[in-house]
Amino acid sequence: MGTCNEKLTNPTLDQYKSLLSMAEYKKIPIVSLEQAVEPLVSLMPIIQTYVQLVKRKCLNPADGLTSDESGSIMLYSIIWQPVDQCLYSVLNSILLSLNENKLQSWMLYLKLLFSALIHLPSNHATVYLGSKLNLSKYYEMDDIIFWWDLPLCTISIKCLQREESFEKKEVQTTFTIKCNTVKNIQKHCYFQSDNFLLFLPATKFQVIKCSNQADDHSCFISLREVESSFLLHSSDEAQLNLREQIALNVFQRCWLRFKNFGIQSSTSNNHYQNSALEHRIIKNENSWTTDLDRQNLTDRDMKVIVKYAIIRNRCKRIRLRNNHFTSHGISILSDGLYNNTTLTSLDLRNNQISDLGVQFLALPIIHSTIEALNLESNYITADGAVYLAQIIQDSRTLTELYLSNNNLGDRGVKYLANALGGDKTNTQEQTNHNVSNLK
Repeated sequence: MGTCNEKLTNPTLDQYKSLLSMAEYKKIPIVSLEQAVEPLVSLMPIIQTYVQLVKRKCLNPADGLTSDESGSIMLYSIIWQPVDQCLYSVLNSILLSLNENKLQSWMLYLKLLFSALIHLPSNHATVYLGSKLNLSKYYEMDDIIFWWDLPLCTISIKCLQREESFEKKEVQTTFTIKCNTVKNIQKHCYFQSDNFLLFLPATKFQVIKCSNQADDHSCFISLREVESSFLLHSSDEAQLNLREQIALNVFQRCWLRFKNFGIQSSTSNNHYQNSALEHRIIKNENSWTTDLDRQNLTDRDMKVIVKYAIIRNRCKRIRLRNNHFTSHGISILSDGLYNNTTLTSLDLRNNQISDLGVQFLALPIIHSTIEALNLESNYITADGAVYLAQIIQDSRTLTELYLSNNNLGDRGVKYLANALGGDKTNTQEQTNHNVSNLK
C-alpha cells in the first residue's frame, strides 16, 4: 500500500498506553484467527471470506510464527475494495482516533497481530510512505512525534511512485523514514510481489527534513526513529516472571478479561441442567473411568462434570474428546481440579481450549496427581507452549503429554525443548505426536 492515513490526529502517549499498555495487553488471550475476527464480522462481513483465503496460504509460515500469527499479518496486508472499508483502513482510523468503544472489538485481533509482529526480527532500514495530502504544516524541523497507526511501508521509493494513489495532479507527501525496529512482513503477505514493512504504533521519530516543491505542491519529509514502540520495550518483560504469572488467581483474572471484552458465556446460567449427562455419570459411579467422548457437550456442561465425575465419583480417568469445550469451560474444570488427588488421566483431544485454556490448566495440573494429559487438536500456539513448558518443569507426576495437531511453531518447540532439557530436533519430532517419559 505504502500510503498513510490522510487525517492527522494527535493523541497523547498516555492515552495510547492506557488502551494498549502491557499490563492490560497481557490479559488479552491469544486465540485463533477465526476467533480473533469474530467480533469484527458485523462490521465487515466479507472478512470471513478473506480469513478462509489466508488460512489456506499459512500452512508453513516463515520466521517461526504460527499459522494464526502469520495469517493475522497476511489479512492485514490485503487491501480490498472499497479501500476505505478494508481491514487496513478501518483499523488504522480507529487507532488514530483512540475511540475506546470501537477499539474493544479489535483487541483480540490486535493481540494476535502484535504478538506476530513482536516476534519478527527488528531491522535497520529506510522505508517510504505516502499520503495524498500535503502534510508539511504538521511537521517542523527537529519536532519529536509519535506515529500512532500501523502503516504499510515500502523499501523502494519507485514502488511508492507506482501506487495508484499517487496521481500527477494530486497534492502529496512522501515520507522517508529511517527506522531501527521496522518489521519486514514480505514472507507473510498474501501477494508475493508485496514488499511491505511496518513499525509498531507509538514509535517515536524526529523530523530531520521537511521541504515543499513549488512546481507540483508536493512535500518531502524525512524522519529518524529515536525510540521504539513501548510494545517492543515490554516484550522481554512479558516473558519474565512466568512462575509468578501462573501463580496468580488465574480463574478470577481471566474471568474479568471475558467481562471486559463483553464475551458473555451461557455457563453463567445457574439454572442450566443436563439430566442425561448427570444420569450417564452417576450410572458409572463404580467405574474409575468417566467416558464422555462425542457427547456434543459445551461449556455449560462442565459444572455437571466437575460436580459428579470429579467431586462425587472421584474418578481416575476422564475422557472428554470431540466435544465443544472452550477456554471458559476449562476455567470451570481447572477450578474443580484444585486440591484433587484422585485424577490421573485427563483427555481433552479435539476441543477448542486455545492458549487461554492452557493458562487456566497450568497451576491445577502442576499441583495435581495427573500422569497423562491429552491436548491434541486444541488451537494451542507458542503462547500456550510457555505454560506447557512450566507444567513440564514443575509437575511432580505428569509423564505423558499429547500435543499433535496444534500450532506450536518453532518458538513453541523451543519452549518445550528447554523444559525437557533436550534438543530441538528431537522435541519437534515428539510434539508431532506426543511427549512421553517426562520424568
